[in-house]
Amino acid sequence: MNIDPILRDIRPIRREVPEKKAKPIRPKQARRKLRFPKKLARPLFILALAVLILVVSVSSARFLIQGEAGEASFGELKSLVKTLVAINSDINKLKSDGFNLAFKGGGEELIALLKSLEANVVKLNALGVGFIDETTLGTASEGLGALITLLDKPEEQRLLVLFLNPSEMRPIGGFAGSYGEVVLERGNIKEVKVNDIYYPDKFLSEKIVPPRQLQSVTVDWGARDAAWFFDFPTSAQKTMELLTASDVYLRNSVKFDGVVAVNVRVIEDILEATGPVKLPDYNLTLTADNFLEEIQKEVEEGRDKQAGENPKRVLGALTPILIERLGQLDSSDKSALALTLFARIENKDIQFYFSDPKVESFAKKVNWAGEVASLPEGMSGDYLAVVNINVAGGKTDARINQAIKLKSEIDAGGRVNNHLTVTRRHFGKGSEASWYRAKNQNFIKIFTVPGAELVSLLGATPKDVSPQIDYESAGYARDPALQAVERTRKNVAGYGTETYMESGKKVFGAWFSALAGETKTLEVNYRSGEITLGDGVKYRFILDKQSGVESSVQYEITAPSGYKWLESGGSTFAYKSDTIPARLTIDLTLVRSE
Repeated sequence: MNIDPILRDIRPIRREVPEKKAKPIRPKQARRKLRFPKKLARPLFILALAVLILVVSVSSARFLIQGEAGEASFGELKSLVKTLVAINSDINKLKSDGFNLAFKGGGEELIALLKSLEANVVKLNALGVGFIDETTLGTASEGLGALITLLDKPEEQRLLVLFLNPSEMRPIGGFAGSYGEVVLERGNIKEVKVNDIYYPDKFLSEKIVPPRQLQSVTVDWGARDAAWFFDFPTSAQKTMELLTASDVYLRNSVKFDGVVAVNVRVIEDILEATGPVKLPDYNLTLTADNFLEEIQKEVEEGRDKQAGENPKRVLGALTPILIERLGQLDSSDKSALALTLFARIENKDIQFYFSDPKVESFAKKVNWAGEVASLPEGMSGDYLAVVNINVAGGKTDARINQAIKLKSEIDAGGRVNNHLTVTRRHFGKGSEASWYRAKNQNFIKIFTVPGAELVSLLGATPKDVSPQIDYESAGYARDPALQAVERTRKNVAGYGTETYMESGKKVFGAWFSALAGETKTLEVNYRSGEITLGDGVKYRFILDKQSGVESSVQYEITAPSGYKWLESGGSTFAYKSDTIPARLTIDLTLVRSE
């Protein structure tokens, strides 16, 4: 059987595979480079790579057309190649033109491209291609469907973009001092605006009591502090609620349809792709290496700050330039940037929330929603999240190194005893800028399983927090979501510690601050539950990362007497990494010792 006609169809596709460009190595003190995940588990990214791999494979895989099937196999192969060619064409079109279509009035064409790609993915799945897992193709199809749902609506969709500054840490990844409004209509991006989040707070329709830890530094609660919950969907909903309660939006009945939280490191990635951007009005040239430092300086002491104007205007000046420069990138640079952004999503540097249930369901399915992990009913195992909150501590989190170590031991009765240490080193003492030299005033929350019991906590730095006014007599309202957490608060005598229930987890909270030049260690001993012992018992450990925090992690768990871990072959299993993924899940199996 002659396969030359098929190969002629394949060859043009193979020539379109872009070569990977080597990126320059940055100085040691520069921002940490993001590593791509070893497991490429995100649908469109996988699909794009899989298509190219498949096409190359077909050209040499003669076994596909061998055997008793004869002409039937040839027909199936021809259908496969035709579908792959169509998918590759759609992907290349999206890579080269997708951005410009969205920004320059080609929304209808963009949606049509996405629908074509979705249809061909469904067709590919129906062909039963053995090279690609059906689940992967199904997830890709679901993701495309969710994106089409978001874009293909007759009415305007308004997305809220939160720009998170990890230098001032908050539960979802940093303080959102600025935010963007992106208006979508039938695949077209009609408008992009950048605003100071303090502005709408001036026009809130009612006064609300802030979280207790903030009451000494602010009188009322607003959108600026609404992202107070570690669970991103909760924080996103609350931010939308408080923004739209401001007269700025209330008078025009403006509603938001979703939230995208973006770490400033993402902006650095974009600047690396576009190259330096000059802002003549500010006498600034911004690059990937100096962006955070220069913007921080401009916001803290720049001309707009001195003039009493909006100090975040510089971001508004930068945004249209970046959009224009992104549209000018060639296809290979766009592809490289897309890979980087996927890695940022995997690293929890980009988080999504959507009001549309279909779109939000997909975001949760692929772990893009930043939600606190749900624990399966009856799960034998443990959960941990270490969450830092900077309260009036300058921008000092940019000068903090953190290390997390958890040693767990299962005793003969199946009880899980834990010794957790969190070490934070403040190396901002020699910094020129005062906002880096300040005391890192940090409230830390340790999230664990619902039934966890605190045994001891050492290393806390207790701090008195007093409200500035009498909220009851002043007629302030109380937020239901905050109240639900506050009602569960209990003080633990002798340890400067509080316990809460938040997002279905037991939380140990304490002030854990450090002066510039100090290294502080928090030691927490607690019991996190009890498991039924037996040969073949499954044990799962889940660690959720706080967005924006780069931390090393060490995890060690010791099996009870008479048992060992199948995965390590010994009584102890250990895991160590210089970084934490968005969600680390470790599945282990207890087996009896010989």
